[in-house]
Amino acid sequence: MIKKVIVLFLGLLLGFAIATSATTIDQTGNLLNNGSFETGPYGLNSPVIGHNIPSAAYNWRQYDSYDPNVTTELITHNVIDGNSALYIDASEWSGVYSFDSYHSPGWDTSRQLTLSGWIYVIEGQAGLHLGSNLSGFQNSLSTKIGEWEFLSITKDAGPGVINNEPLLYTASSSAKFIIDSIWLNYGSSSDHPDAIVPEPATMMLFGIGLLGFTGISRRKKQY
Repeated sequence: MIKKVIVLFLGLLLGFAIATSATTIDQTGNLLNNGSFETGPYGLNSPVIGHNIPSAAYNWRQYDSYDPNVTTELITHNVIDGNSALYIDASEWSGVYSFDSYHSPGWDTSRQLTLSGWIYVIEGQAGLHLGSNLSGFQNSLSTKIGEWEFLSITKDAGPGVINNEPLLYTASSSAKFIIDSIWLNYGSSSDHPDAIVPEPATMMLFGIGLLGFTGISRRKKQY
């Protein structure tokens, strides 16, 4: 009996370790700098509050159309890619945009571009936006609360249709959400390496639980 309890306890610890860890995705092919939100000027778990200022993540700036109190923070829990993700608390049409994010010599706007990535909405609605003030923005908005969701949008090519500001913005009167592993590539579909993986940690944890349950069931049948 004691051995069973110890095995179960160790299994829970292993499952917790897996669930709270994340893989590091190779950024080769990603046109964005710091799309996985691994670095920032203020370090981890340091909230940044303000309007039109550098956010908690390098190469991303926070902006709010109506209220100067956008909050961003690099967090180390609930992460998809690497060691940290970006938490955002903002009002309608507010959030962060990339301002120095593309690799030299910049984007080729004669080609289509696709923006994609993971979003975890805690409250409200948020999404990805790509385009320009001249031609308008395409957007992909969240549909779920309390779980990771993969979003992707494509913007057609041509002069003036794309500027250098992919937006990660709210789409409701207020929203709190986490973003991670944002990817930009040429073409009409996402090249994101994790585009079809729903949530690796959760699936692995489910598998461990299933194996443990199967093992216990087999032991019971032996008696």
